[in-house]
Amino acid sequence: MEGNKKRIKRKEKKLKKLRLIKSIFILLCIFIIIYIFFTKLPLFSIKNISVKNNEKIQDNQIVKSSGLVLGENIFKIDKEKIYANLKSKEPYIESVEVKRRLPNTIFLNINEKKDIYTIIFGKKRYFIGKEAIPLSEMNMELDDKNDDNDGIPILNGLKIEKMIIGEPIKISNKNIDEKEFRKFSAGISRESIRAISKEIEINENSEVSIKVSDYQTIKLGKFNNMEYKTDVLDRILKDLKKKKIQFKTIDFTKSKKVVVEKLSEKDLEDIENKKNEGLEEEIKEEVNEEEANEEIEENSEGNNNYEISDEDKEIEKGTEEEKVNQEEDIENPENNMENE
Repeated sequence: MEGNKKRIKRKEKKLKKLRLIKSIFILLCIFIIIYIFFTKLPLFSIKNISVKNNEKIQDNQIVKSSGLVLGENIFKIDKEKIYANLKSKEPYIESVEVKRRLPNTIFLNINEKKDIYTIIFGKKRYFIGKEAIPLSEMNMELDDKNDDNDGIPILNGLKIEKMIIGEPIKISNKNIDEKEFRKFSAGISRESIRAISKEIEINENSEVSIKVSDYQTIKLGKFNNMEYKTDVLDRILKDLKKKKIQFKTIDFTKSKKVVVEKLSEKDLEDIENKKNEGLEEEIKEEVNEEEANEEIEENSEGNNNYEISDEDKEIEKGTEEEKVNQEEDIENPENNMENE
């Protein structure tokens, strides 16, 4: 009896193993079928690649740098690889969101870095990001709009050893640590600072100041504690904007405290007068241009009115008689036949 029970248990164990093996085999077959269905059918081959939110880099350039290829299976794309490709080839790329839309469309949502300031080095203008890394360059000799930087401030006074797109700037200014300089670049990328900056100046003592207007200056001083200084500056600017106070100077160099000097009433009057003078000059220039255009039009009209000389009149009469004769010949073709 005991022997029979043992045999039955063994058979049951074998049956369980067989059932498990069958189940695994069936699941494996199903998985293979699904894999073949989704990865081999032309239905899921990429036909459209849509790029969104990019301003600096063109669509075709982003697609090329991403490594995506039309006809590739939509399920085989590697999102991390796409991001790595774009980061290594396109300095302006901050982040990328890759989305699939079945059956055959890929969306690339781009987040680009912003130009914080520009630097002239050699015969080129470089556009620098918040990490103190050049993002792009412009040949000044070939471009006719060198002075128009789309509101991006220019940084003067930085001594540069090497400038390569996509790599940190190598500087040689004394008393300027490269790490501290990168903190400065990141700090002034804050919207409150970046929006009002017109020009950044580093003097011989390696002290930095930001020109906001002819009447407004921010003095940050030497390149130390830049992360703290720019954080404090950001808070001060937001507070002044909220209270509608216009500053003349914000000075970090005079003492341990930040000194904020307001624009006086006289300063505000001078600013208003200069604005009015500027408007008057613009109006005068426009009036002068209009007068010049009117003179040109009058001269052109006068040049078109001229007298016909007697010789010209005789020539015209002769040509008119010839025309009349030709018309008569055409009207009386029989006369022409007889003469022939």
